[in-house]
Amino acid sequence: MLTLVDVILNIRDERRFSRDPEEQEIDEKVLKDILEAGRRAPTGHNVQPWHFIVVSEAKTRKRLHDLVERYYKDVINDSHIVIIGCADPTLYPTKGSNIYVIDTAIALQNIVVAAEAYGIKTCWVRDFSEAEVKELLKIPENIRVIAMIAMGTPRGRRPLEEIVHYEVFDREKAKRQPIIGSLLEIVK
Repeated sequence: MLTLVDVILNIRDERRFSRDPEEQEIDEKVLKDILEAGRRAPTGHNVQPWHFIVVSEAKTRKRLHDLVERYYKDVINDSHIVIIGCADPTLYPTKGSNIYVIDTAIALQNIVVAAEAYGIKTCWVRDFSEAEVKELLKIPENIRVIAMIAMGTPRGRRPLEEIVHYEVFDREKAKRQPIIGSLLEIVK
């Protein structure tokens, strides 16, 4: 069994999720556990300013895709679920404080750690139009959008049989969709 430290040390942002429909399901109980980990995060004065919006419908993820910076477009598109972490800054006694951002970031980090414990990879997305995300998801004016956590099954590694050649290079093995095309789209 992995320790918590093992789980944390294994975390890395995943920018490529599997597109295989059979691998895209995140069990409802697992998702609930992941969200519960966020809910149980420590918070100053036990304010718990966070709200989590779970986006699983492809149509809504496609609209979110249009609102993020180009580097994250494939991440949102290929994700199975996107959790939008929001916070209510009006709950804090000190006006003008950004503690709500810190508290919500801690909750989102708990979500990332819990997802990793279940073998679900994540990518923290921060570059987006907050106003447009709020409009799309009907988020009230007083609530701030802190970050999005894209989640999914990691895209697998290429099989050994596809990359190892014996005696001579086998061109049939090497036929695959080039990634450079999608990278060039990102650069545009």
